[in-house]
Amino acid sequence: MQISWNALFVQGSDLFTQGRYSEAEKPLVEALGLARAFGCADKRLAHTMNNLAASYQEQGRYSEAEGHYLDAVAVWERAGDSENLGLAISVYNLAGLYTAMNCYERAEGAFRRALTIQRERLAPDDPSIATTLHRLGNVCHLRGNTVEARQMYDEALAIIGRHGTPILPEVANTHNSLAVLNIEEGRHDEAIVQFERAARIWESALGAGHPELAPVWNNLGGAYAAAGRRPAAERYYARAAQLIERTLGGAHPQLAMVLLNQADLLREMGRKKDAKRCEKRARTILGALERENHLDETVDAKR
Repeated sequence: MQISWNALFVQGSDLFTQGRYSEAEKPLVEALGLARAFGCADKRLAHTMNNLAASYQEQGRYSEAEGHYLDAVAVWERAGDSENLGLAISVYNLAGLYTAMNCYERAEGAFRRALTIQRERLAPDDPSIATTLHRLGNVCHLRGNTVEARQMYDEALAIIGRHGTPILPEVANTHNSLAVLNIEEGRHDEAIVQFERAARIWESALGAGHPELAPVWNNLGGAYAAAGRRPAAERYYARAAQLIERTLGGAHPQLAMVLLNQADLLREMGRKKDAKRCEKRARTILGALERENHLDETVDAKR
């Protein structure tokens, strides 16, 4: 008996939610094959393309992810005005991919488009708007516009604060982003407190083995390194690297960035041989990914 589109889609989406991205791919590919029969403007087709793209993105397969996100956006556009929130989700996800690809101008444009749709369709204090403001703030920060970035973080926190129940992921993300700004301004102790708070929130919400914790631990390692607390920095870099390798695999771009950060730290500590070992492995990962995705730079974490 043929498995239904719904069963395959739910199976793949559940695996994705659990952080099992490579396992999610197979049922989502099969679901996409079935969804094509629904028509080129069917929302089931768009949802499947979107989730498969997200699976590819988390595996570091950016070219495949971009193609499926763009296909999903095209389906939503054909679906018409009534499906604009679905369009906002796929455009938002595409913006996140462009951020990971270091294509910040394209990312900013996509986030602004998603935010415009959300403001038209949702209540002013909807959590989705806070999420988009936060991510757009990150891109503004990366493009050097720290003033607008802080304004967006502040608006996101204000939206979150109007909810009686804390929206834990958004609180964690905003603390993480403000901590990065504080590091750049030399306020290392404040940054460490905010990074640690973000890590505790994520661990409580997702569990200690979820890959979402790895970027926070990487950033926390950077904050300790900037504060001159090198043993703590080394400990958090190691935790991030181990978690990425265990959950996302040994060829993921996030692992390369953590290894480069470790190499910088080890060189500062006079451990040149260990630093060269980390750097060599990182360059191998990045070289393979660059050949696959035709990218000059492929990493997304803060260094």
